[in-house]
Amino acid sequence: SPRQRFEAASLLGRLYKEHGDLEHAIEWFEHAAEAAAPGVEDARSLQYELGVVLEEAGETTRALAVFLELLAEAKDYRDVSARVDRLTRVQAGG
Repeated sequence: SPRQRFEAASLLGRLYKEHGDLEHAIEWFEHAAEAAAPGVEDARSLQYELGVVLEEAGETTRALAVFLELLAEAKDYRDVSARVDRLTRVQAGG
């Protein structure tokens, strides 16, 4: 079912991240993002986790895009604003 797909893919992403396999963590978080999330908070949390893993993997452009999208949806979500500021400086070369 779509709900199980979201939950299973999210869990696989977290497991790969815990084991340091960021490439597969990104892949599974992206699979989860394609499925319907059970709730808004679940979708935001997944999007945040994807952004964090992308940043950790050095994919700053993609991470910034994910965080900008999340910032547009939920301005005060966790530390998204600070992450956007930092990644914007990184992109600008500063």
